[in-house]
Amino acid sequence: MSTPRTPPAPRRAATRLRWRSEGTERNERGAALITVMLIMIIVSSVVAIAATNAISDLNRAAAQVRRGAALQAAEAGVGDYVAKLIEDRKYYLHYVHPAESIRLDALGRQRNPGDPWVDAQAWTYPQPLSGWRSLDNGYEYNLEIVPPSASNPLVAIISTGRKVGSDSEWRRVEVKVRPSSVADFLLISNGGVNYRSDAITRGKVYAGVRVDVTVDPATNVTTVITTPQNVDHPGNAFADVLAEGQVTSMATDRLHDGARAVDSDSALPDPGLPAEVPPVPPIRREIPTAVNFNLFTDSMVDVQQAASTASGVRIDDPTVALWELTFRNDATIAVTRCTLNGDPVEFAPTCGLSPEVRAMPTNGAMYVAQSAIVRGVIDGQATMVANGDIIFGADLTYEQRGNDVIGLIARNGLRNPFWLDAGPDEMLTVHAAIIAQQDRYRSWDSLRPRSIRLHHIGSTATNRTPYQVRTSGVTTVGGIGLTRTYEYDQNLQFLQPPYYPALEDGYSTVSFRELPAPYPAAAP
Repeated sequence: MSTPRTPPAPRRAATRLRWRSEGTERNERGAALITVMLIMIIVSSVVAIAATNAISDLNRAAAQVRRGAALQAAEAGVGDYVAKLIEDRKYYLHYVHPAESIRLDALGRQRNPGDPWVDAQAWTYPQPLSGWRSLDNGYEYNLEIVPPSASNPLVAIISTGRKVGSDSEWRRVEVKVRPSSVADFLLISNGGVNYRSDAITRGKVYAGVRVDVTVDPATNVTTVITTPQNVDHPGNAFADVLAEGQVTSMATDRLHDGARAVDSDSALPDPGLPAEVPPVPPIRREIPTAVNFNLFTDSMVDVQQAASTASGVRIDDPTVALWELTFRNDATIAVTRCTLNGDPVEFAPTCGLSPEVRAMPTNGAMYVAQSAIVRGVIDGQATMVANGDIIFGADLTYEQRGNDVIGLIARNGLRNPFWLDAGPDEMLTVHAAIIAQQDRYRSWDSLRPRSIRLHHIGSTATNRTPYQVRTSGVTTVGGIGLTRTYEYDQNLQFLQPPYYPALEDGYSTVSFRELPAPYPAAAP
């Protein structure tokens, strides 16, 4: 009997298992390959994105650098033009800047960059961006200028900077500047200045150089003696105190808000100059040239000439020694003739009852050929020059502070008179920037038991020692024993009286703003 054959099922099962195992391995290898490929794709994408972002960041950084350099080029153009103005305050009337666009005057005459500009007060730019000046760094700038006017003393400088020949990433700025002015100071004096220990000054104070001229009658030899003046300030100062001589009694803990005491002491070498060059006094770093009151006559002449035109106000009658001007809040001035009853500062003059009404000057210029009493409410912007004294007959205020301004320039001095009726509180209020070109600003208070208090808001320039008060025949300085408040008008930083005297060697920036860039598509 034969043994039954074992069926091959287990072998077939093993084969199936082997096939299944090999299939699984093939599937796993395929899945792994796909996974690796996906990872490589993802990594490549990440690298590509990172590279793209890096390139974009690099391009943006480079563009930002170019834009920054273009802005610096525009600012360099402003700086160059201001330097020209320091050398020649009316440069815009004398030359077309080498980087300035082509000008066209009212008669149709064309002047190219670098040409002289004569016999023309106004111009247009028919070809904007038609003049460029290259810098050493591969950038260039273009300029357009808006000159000042009687009502707006600012010079507007529009400067465009770009990479040489670039058609994008330009930067354009508008900077408005004005000459550093006498009205930038609370007080300028060519005499010594003395404050009390309770004094508080919130504007810059400056003592200059007194000039004494003597002539020997025997030899006819002229001797000029210059004496630097001092500021004695034991009180508190919130703005710089400067002196051609010395600043004394000024404790450091009484200087606030960054205020400094600067005088002729402690001269330091200029690091930008060779060692053999003599040290520069600190005051010269702040005020390059000592203030010269004789130069104020230039502004006085400008006012006199402008006042003689149809848009100015000129008051002149050699038979009248004194005028009274009452400013009104409707932009008019009541002008009356006065008759003297003695010294007009000590004895009240008699003034007419039928005033002539004049409009405020549209060009901002007023000239009185004799002395004048002023009072009232200023509605407008003007500078008045008196060829004598200016006397405050009552309060002088603004209809709207920050919108109205008055400059008063007396060839002699400015006075607060004995006869003044300041009202029940005995307070005289004066809003004005004032200049005593040859004498001083002082109060007169003699032969009576009371004192008129004074609140002056503005700016003062006085050739001789200021604030001198005569009390019972005794001369004192600084208003000792009297209430005298001198407050700087901060609006003068932005709103200057027309034609007001400028200081040499300095310009102040009033505003700075960036304008939309005029890309070539917008330019002719």
